[in-house]
Amino acid sequence: MTEDKILRSSGKRITLLVLTCFFLSGVTGLIYEILWTRMIVKIIGGAPFAISIILTVFMGGLGLGSYLASRTIDRIKEPLRLVRIYGILQLAIGAYGLAVPVLLVVFRPVYAIIYNQLFSHFMLYSFLTFVGCSLLLVVPVICMGATLPILCRFYVTKLSHLGTHAGRLYGLNTIGAALGALLCGFWLINLLGMPGTLIFAVLVNGIVGLLCIMASRKAKTQQVVSELKESPRRDSGQRAKLAEYPGAVIGALLIFAVSGFCAMSYEVIWTKLLGLIVGPTTYSFTIVLVTFILGLALGSMIFGWLADRTGKAIWLLIFTQIAAALFVLGVSQVIGNSQLFFA
Repeated sequence: MTEDKILRSSGKRITLLVLTCFFLSGVTGLIYEILWTRMIVKIIGGAPFAISIILTVFMGGLGLGSYLASRTIDRIKEPLRLVRIYGILQLAIGAYGLAVPVLLVVFRPVYAIIYNQLFSHFMLYSFLTFVGCSLLLVVPVICMGATLPILCRFYVTKLSHLGTHAGRLYGLNTIGAALGALLCGFWLINLLGMPGTLIFAVLVNGIVGLLCIMASRKAKTQQVVSELKESPRRDSGQRAKLAEYPGAVIGALLIFAVSGFCAMSYEVIWTKLLGLIVGPTTYSFTIVLVTFILGLALGSMIFGWLADRTGKAIWLLIFTQIAAALFVLGVSQVIGNSQLFFA
């Protein structure tokens, strides 16, 4: 085997390792979400209320982490350094995940004071409860949110392949998340208990983090780095085309934000609706979560690929929003009129 083939093989192995680790971090991310939901429900009660708070903190933290990472990652020119940063973030998530039960012990008496003094002022009570949960969980969730843009910067090499590669990356992580929710909600907690499940997730995060850090150091040669940079990291023609239509870019971002609002609203509503059928348990939350996440994964992969092939990303975005609205309306009518669900 020639030296060029060896180097190319090394670059592919690192990429495969990173993709595998990103899948596993998706598994642990949703394990943490379900565990934290159960832990917080035991303190503040009211499963739908707790689920809404956790979802808000989780999605807000992911968005904030993604935004903060996107502000700095373009300054990093060495791909393997991105892998190392990702590994460090995984170690931080695992360490903080292990600390959350201890922090909840501290939070319990604080929440008791809030509940006893302010429950009659429900808006203030809800706000302070949200702030307390945010302070507890914001650090690991921000770290989780930062991982996607970091690995997109590593994995996406051309803007012309942005939809396919970013969709594949997000889809892989999201499939892992669905698997994590399924395993945790229906199997791991029953088998290992909540402490055992937490330790399992922490160990996976630790292994992922150490593997990525070791790989980034072991392969730190100029040849392998150049192999990972197979093509220019910026496609000047594509960037110039985007610059010609700033209004379209802003409009797409606004649509994306509104669709995120609607998506989270659907998740909360469907969780409550399913709670009427199977009872307001974390099982109903898990069922909705797994279904929801699998849909996100498939959609990101399929429509990311279509966006690159057709070159009509904006029109595809508009189409998906109209289709989603029509399907939601149809499903709601079917469920609302069916005696099967409420017999």
